Order: sequence, then C-alpha cells, then structure tokens
Amino acid sequence: MTSKTEIESLLFLMDDPDPFVQQSVESRLQELGEKAVPLLDEYRSEINGEDAKNRVNDVIHKLTFDNLESDFI
Repeated sequence: MTSKTEIESLLFLMDDPDPFVQQSVESRLQELGEKAVPLLDEYRSEINGEDAKNRVNDVIHKLTFDNLESDFI
C-alpha cells in the first residue's frame, strides 16, 4: 500500500532540476496509477510555476488516459 507521504515526497521531487530524478518520479507515479491523481490534482492547484503545472498536468493525463485506454482494450 502506498502512503500519502510517499506521494507527497514524489511531488516534492518533481521540482528537482535533474531530468533523471524527474523521470524517476514520473515512472513511480505511473506505477502508482490513478490513486496518485487526487494528490496530484491538489498539488497542481497549489503550485505557481507554469513548468511545474505543465509537468503535473502531463502526469495526470498519462495516468488517467492509460487507464481509460486499458478499459477499452
């Protein structure tokens, strides 16, 4: 079971300038799936930077689209 703390830590690391860290965070969020979306959405509403918002939007889109796509396959 994934804890809220883990997801919050991943969200904190999304702002890391290292592309490897950013990719690792996105990969882990992909593994967590849709259960990470509510916290991602909450985080998105609290951040100010456009780049950070775009990254969060991309992750949310990937998580929800992948699940939607698998429902139809």
